[in-house]
Amino acid sequence: MVILLLVLAGTITLCVIRWDAWFANPAEPVYTVGDEPTNVVLTFGEQAATGRVVSWRAGKDTTTVSRLILTHVLTEHTDTIPAQSHFVSSRSGEAAFHQVHLMDLHPGDYTYRVETDGLESQEFHFTVQAYSDTCPQDTFLLFGDMQYTSLDEASAFVETACNTVPEADFFAYIGDIIERPTDEYWQLFFSSMGDKTACFPQVATLGNHEYLKGIRKRVDVRWPHIFVNPQNGPKRFLGRTYFLDFPNMRLIVLDTDALQSLSDYTVLRTWLTQVLRYESTQWNQTAQENLRWNIVLMHHPVFSAGMGRDNPLIAWALRYALQDADLVVAGHDHNYARHRHDGEAPAYVILSSSAKSYLPKCSPIEERLGSNHAFFSRMIVTPDTMKMSTFLVDSVPVLYDELFFVRKSTEEGVVVLEADSLPEERLDLPARYEGRNNLRVRRFLNRRNARFEQQN
Repeated sequence: MVILLLVLAGTITLCVIRWDAWFANPAEPVYTVGDEPTNVVLTFGEQAATGRVVSWRAGKDTTTVSRLILTHVLTEHTDTIPAQSHFVSSRSGEAAFHQVHLMDLHPGDYTYRVETDGLESQEFHFTVQAYSDTCPQDTFLLFGDMQYTSLDEASAFVETACNTVPEADFFAYIGDIIERPTDEYWQLFFSSMGDKTACFPQVATLGNHEYLKGIRKRVDVRWPHIFVNPQNGPKRFLGRTYFLDFPNMRLIVLDTDALQSLSDYTVLRTWLTQVLRYESTQWNQTAQENLRWNIVLMHHPVFSAGMGRDNPLIAWALRYALQDADLVVAGHDHNYARHRHDGEAPAYVILSSSAKSYLPKCSPIEERLGSNHAFFSRMIVTPDTMKMSTFLVDSVPVLYDELFFVRKSTEEGVVVLEADSLPEERLDLPARYEGRNNLRVRRFLNRRNARFEQQN
């Protein structure tokens, strides 16, 4: 009984100390939305190869005429498609969000503009890729946690990534795109991206910073209207957990913040197992032979590389199912890490694109680590190979890590190789810990020094 009371007292004390971090939300400043279309976002449709969805916000009236004017550049054929409109009320503002679903698009270049109540956006463009036997390739930019609070820093990072990988077909995010679910930070994100969200399809994973904290967390009400995703996930996670099929890969996105009960974990594990094995599910009747690469994006890592940031329930629930993946990319830890199991798939990577860093564990299991820098990755996917090139952003982008995935045969499976020559690890003390001398900082410094001695 004494032990029970001590545990209870300790739990209450910890909750009091950590209340703001775990349960409190900063106030959202009051905002108003203009009548002109803004925050235009392009996502993939239910069929990634031939579908697109365009969303935007404008005003507060859902009865006004909203539409999209689409032109195929080569044929000059133009269509005008009416939009669906939804009224969204957040904590401190209201807006109408509009969306248009484009299906069965032919390969080629398109231009479009969106219109609400006679007010038009600028003209945007996008490309529907033509897959062929001579060039069956997908190239995309992969971002970890961004969470920028400075527009200058965010814009510089995005520009660096886009200039380094100008051939990207689309962008994918591992969650925590914004610092907090407020209009101020959403507008910082859109301002830093320029017109890129409207010209490149966006594949977005939810992170804890897109949720309102509480005893039971709630996803930001704007999220499903900003990123309109396929509805092929479990019913309780629709539009937040989903997958996209490309000719060369199946891209699976998991909302790990939605896991708030044991039932949630069970449902997600069952769905993930079936999707990775290409079986029909309760929600998706598409049983087929697995001929693609399987890439999983999830915010919380199965194998955390951050000090004090383990996710034991996620590891317990999903680790076995993820054995059928080839690559698992997570975020949340605000550092870079990767490891393989004896050079075989799946490879696990943790990616951070943030100006904020935490302390890495410096565990021997991690084959490659990096801290106190922002990173982004370029993915190149063909039928038989994948290449993941990760860049560290310093004064110039530096190729920091590179993995090669080769499918040898059905019997031999997938071999995961690292590049022959890589720069020395950058395990700098994160800026937020400068001047501190507590136990965690000393532990990090001791482990880092031991790691460097072993490598040399």
